[in-house]
Amino acid sequence: MRASSDHLSARAAEAVATGDAEAIVTLVRDGVSVLPHRIPGAAETDRRWGPAAVLRCGAGTPRDRMELLATLLTAAGAEATVVGARRPEGLTAEVLRRCRRPPFSPDTTLLQRAGAAAGTVSVAPTSEPDSPAVDTVDAEVDRLTEHLLAALPPDAAAALDLPPDPLPDRLPLVRYVTPAATHFAFAVGDLEPTTASPVDLAELDRIEPGDRVTVTVHARSNPPPGSRTPTTELVELVSGSWPLEQLLGRPLSLSFDAMADPDTVLSAGLGAIPVRMPVLRPQAGMPDAPSGSLPAVPAGAPAFGTPITLWGDLAEPAAATGGDPRVVGPAGTVSGLAPDALAAARARVAAATLRVDASAFPRLDLELQVTDAAGGSVDGLDAASFTVTEDGRDLPITLLANGPDVRRPRVLLLVDGSVSVGSNFASPEAQGAFGRTLSEALVAAAVRTPFDLQVVSLGGEPSTAGWAPPDPAAIEPALTTPSTSAIWSSLATAGEAGGASAVVLLSDNLSDEDEATVAAAQRRMTARPSPVISVALGSEGADATARIVQLTGGLALDPGTADFSGRLADAIDTRADDRPDHHDLSPGDHGGCSGPVGPHDHCDYRGFGRHGDRGLYGADRERPDRTTRLRRVVDDRRGRRNDGYPPPRRCSGPRDRAA
Repeated sequence: MRASSDHLSARAAEAVATGDAEAIVTLVRDGVSVLPHRIPGAAETDRRWGPAAVLRCGAGTPRDRMELLATLLTAAGAEATVVGARRPEGLTAEVLRRCRRPPFSPDTTLLQRAGAAAGTVSVAPTSEPDSPAVDTVDAEVDRLTEHLLAALPPDAAAALDLPPDPLPDRLPLVRYVTPAATHFAFAVGDLEPTTASPVDLAELDRIEPGDRVTVTVHARSNPPPGSRTPTTELVELVSGSWPLEQLLGRPLSLSFDAMADPDTVLSAGLGAIPVRMPVLRPQAGMPDAPSGSLPAVPAGAPAFGTPITLWGDLAEPAAATGGDPRVVGPAGTVSGLAPDALAAARARVAAATLRVDASAFPRLDLELQVTDAAGGSVDGLDAASFTVTEDGRDLPITLLANGPDVRRPRVLLLVDGSVSVGSNFASPEAQGAFGRTLSEALVAAAVRTPFDLQVVSLGGEPSTAGWAPPDPAAIEPALTTPSTSAIWSSLATAGEAGGASAVVLLSDNLSDEDEATVAAAQRRMTARPSPVISVALGSEGADATARIVQLTGGLALDPGTADFSGRLADAIDTRADDRPDHHDLSPGDHGGCSGPVGPHDHCDYRGFGRHGDRGLYGADRERPDRTTRLRRVVDDRRGRRNDGYPPPRRCSGPRDRAA
């Protein structure tokens, strides 16, 4: 590839090695296209990227090209400086901005030799890469502009004012000194270097390229029910920013790296590692300047994002203990121990308590708890520390959690502020008094079982940043905020966003939604259920209240009873600590998981694994005795991941199909 005429870095290294100044000028003039400068009249000062990047992409602004020429001439032993002068007469736009594309001509002899050594009879002949049939940079800019305008709404495209780019009155050039004379080179069109001083010659200040490029990867996540990763908005996976020169003409790769040490990856396999780290890596192929004629430009450091689980749940950074980084996924904490620490943790294991529950046969629930000699939980064991066998055969498992989940549960308070709600109170004062009673009950419940609360009016959506411990100052004003009566749509959204353990609905449950909207919302509620504690105002919406309780596994509370505050605290206490049974056991090369679990003292090892071609081992919810179950599901063909639609059978590459 270096032998090809369009490998400008190699051609530049050869020219510098000869010390031939005219050859260097010819290389830049005939091999590097002139890009338009971005500010009118700034041809002498507009810089986008450095010399190495100009060679990589074969183009640059007038100042970029001259900085490259000065750098190469200096490397060849000449004294070179970038100066400015009036544009030479007769230099038209067509000549100035003619596309310079040296032919693609790799060393086919070497390719044939490589093919013969590899056992290939012959190597296909090389050909020019497909490219638009344009002769000038202006024509290519016009073609790209047409594509961009076509993608805009008609009114936005019509509002754009795109004046023609006039020829610059002044251009940068290079003044270089050889033993024979002082030369001046514009290196454009057919102009040759000259010893005659150009018109209006002026010195130019030194300018460094400062452009940066930021790349951000967003995704629409579809995690299991109970996840705290929002499903109603794009989430950011990873973002990185680099100087433009580091990325120009180089690949930028996106990968999802397994968060485990190499020993674990090799011994347990990629499928046994549930957490991936999104990484953007700028990559450099061959060095820019093999002869050292240009300053080396590194590819740039990789950018690391937010860990994400195989089932689409963004992990949350957790406090590190003993220098051990942890992330918290929907099933608990996942930590990776160093080899020595892992060996020590394995050595501490004194007992593993296993319980089998066949009450849901053909589903078998296996509950596992690992402790040391003192009865303490052993944290941090990896998937390779466990084996699961059936009929003498080892079954693969995936570790979903190997430590406690220390996050507070989340409770969403949905408030109906429609006109009909006010008719259930004798006066505004009575409505305000009830608001204080409700806020006090929520604060009292948070004392018993700490949780975060967010108050949302019907028709609104939870915010990822809106969770905080219950605060009367935030609760009471929301109870008198006007809202719609979109009860069903709001309940469906509540199950899809924010990972709420339970939803408290304050409403008369009289909806103004049409039948089609209600039916669609109820299907969404079934796919992602969060238990709803319905604080029903009045009796007119009794049928809707019963339906809500039935669909979500919640309960109804009468705010008029004397023990309302205590019953509300009991209901939140139960549901905040005992999360709903959330599974995503759909066919394909990905497996199930559970929703977040409540705070606990024991380390729960959660995971799933293949059972032949017919089933999976899936992690179940937190149990009252603080242990975890590994669930075997035989021939479960429900498609829960895509709201009832079966997932695609093909997910990723053959080496890491889970990702």
